[in-house]
Amino acid sequence: MVTVASPHDTLKGSPAGWPWLVDPSGIDPTSDVSRLMTQLGVAEKRIRVFPNATAAWAAAASGAGVAPGVAHLLAAQVRRGELRIVETAATPMEATWYATALRRERRPSIAGSLRHSLSTPEAMKLMRSPGSGVPPSKFRPPVYVTIWS
Repeated sequence: MVTVASPHDTLKGSPAGWPWLVDPSGIDPTSDVSRLMTQLGVAEKRIRVFPNATAAWAAAASGAGVAPGVAHLLAAQVRRGELRIVETAATPMEATWYATALRRERRPSIAGSLRHSLSTPEAMKLMRSPGSGVPPSKFRPPVYVTIWS
C-alpha cells in the first residue's frame, strides 16, 4: 500500500494534518487503510470517505488531499503523471488481499457467485468508478433490495 497525491500539490506539515481521502475500508477499524490512519495519527476530522478507491484517487489527483492505495492499481496513474507517490513514515506498507470460502459441497451458492464475481473484469471496473466523498460520520453503505416473485 502506498500514499498518492496530485503532482501539483505541495503537502506541508505532518501526514496527520493532511486531508485524507479513503474508500469505505477506511472506517473499518480492522482494515489496512484504518491501520495506516492509526499509525500516522490521522484524526477523523481529517478523513473524507468515498464510495470506492478510484473516487478517492480521482479526488487526490484533483488536489483535494492524499489517498492510500494498492501500488499496482495506481501504477498507470503514477506513470501518466496524474498522481505521485508520497512517502510517509508508514508507507509503503505491506498489505494482503484474500477471500476464503467453504469447500464447494458446503458453500452456499451465493458465496460461490461472489467468489466468481471477484475474479471478473466487472469487479475491477466497479472499484475504479469515480464519485464524491462524505465525512466518515455521514457515510452509509448503499443498501440494495431485490424482490423475487
